[in-house]
Amino acid sequence: MTNTINELLQQLATEGGAIVCSAECHGIELADARLHGRMFVNDDGIGFVRRPKAWLDNAIEALAKIQEVD
Repeated sequence: MTNTINELLQQLATEGGAIVCSAECHGIELADARLHGRMFVNDDGIGFVRRPKAWLDNAIEALAKIQEVD
């Protein structure tokens, strides 16, 4: 399922997270975003994904752990 850009922006405003270009996402992330209605593709075929706040929190935590090891 894909959304309109307005639906994606509404999700961002109410649920937080970040909107990124689909080219920055792994295929599994794209499938999950599409399944859960967090993806928009414009008329030119450019895709955008809303990454939930929990995804961002996990990524930040993982990066911090990696820096601790280095």
